[in-house]
Amino acid sequence: MKEPLASGGQLVTATPDANLARWQDAFDNLIGRVAGRFARIEPRRRMRKLVLGLLSDLPRKTERLHKLLAA
Repeated sequence: MKEPLASGGQLVTATPDANLARWQDAFDNLIGRVAGRFARIEPRRRMRKLVLGLLSDLPRKTERLHKLLAA
């Protein structure tokens, strides 16, 4: 398995917390790029939950997504 490199080419040791933080930053960046397409905060929040649900490793997504969208 290759070790990840930072933008400066230096070796980065990836801990689970570091991987999670990087994933969350990348996800927030992605959501930020499309958030302007939604005029109100409620649809933005719903879209964020929907995308998180689709990216999850749940075996059945439809039932869980309906619950997320209803909240």
